[in-house]
Amino acid sequence: MNKIQLLKGSNVPARPLTVSEALLVAYEQSKKVEELERQISELLSNGDYPEVLRPAEISQLMRVSLSKVSEWTRDPSFPVLNKRRKKGEIICVRKSELFTWLKRDYIDDSHAI
Repeated sequence: MNKIQLLKGSNVPARPLTVSEALLVAYEQSKKVEELERQISELLSNGDYPEVLRPAEISQLMRVSLSKVSEWTRDPSFPVLNKRRKKGEIICVRKSELFTWLKRDYIDDSHAI
């Protein structure tokens, strides 16, 4: 089966899908959702991290790169505590709000990590 071509920067197919291609996309998305749900479960149960997280801690906890965390923070719905921070000031996020945001905006909208 050939690789499905997607529009640049999106999960939208560049051409109509066949049934087998649609099933492959659905399977890949379900695997990504399962992994995110596992990470969220670990986030909730992990007492090793403080309630207020910084980007490095989010990256470590969620097992994503700092550039992915930076991408998340540019989302207007991302739950940054210090929205009016000065240039260069580190972003802070409540662990519980990060969980809620990931569940609502990432799993429900089927974004990929």
